[in-house]
Amino acid sequence: MKKKHPNVLGLDQATVTGFADGQGHHGIFDLREAGDSMGARLNYFRNTLNNMIQRWLVSKISFEYASYASLSGSVSDLHGALRGIILMVADTHNIPVVWYSPSTIKKYATGSGKAGAKGCDRRKARAESKLRMCQAATKEFGFSVTDDNLADALWIQRMGEVGFEIEKKAKPKRRKVKK
Repeated sequence: MKKKHPNVLGLDQATVTGFADGQGHHGIFDLREAGDSMGARLNYFRNTLNNMIQRWLVSKISFEYASYASLSGSVSDLHGALRGIILMVADTHNIPVVWYSPSTIKKYATGSGKAGAKGCDRRKARAESKLRMCQAATKEFGFSVTDDNLADALWIQRMGEVGFEIEKKAKPKRRKVKK
């Protein structure tokens, strides 16, 4: 009898969500297809996630934990809501989850936590970072990856599949203060 390997689903959740699993399913879906209301978009995300889990027999979810400050409060709100849906859906299906910060994903994929050009403006650095992530994914996964959401999802999936854990730093020893 063949040992069944766990199927890890990697998500780069946002308005345009990238996804990839261990069976070769990958792509993007756009929450704007559900309509203009936040409720409709969140429902669409939840239903899509439930369908993926059931159809592909997902046994673990890894995703980006985007807790950084955004240029827009609505983007931060959306990220938080999507993270909550992932956690609720995973709990409903009794599936473990693991999450990674954007800089950890970039460092894993490219060797640099920034993955962007040094000394350039923020917008240019973000574009450079997205390009480097796509280039690294194309090289690693053997097909042309032109969407940064898909690139991130592929790397997030790989990190979850191999059991990547962030190296824990030892707590500094407390010094005794002489009185």
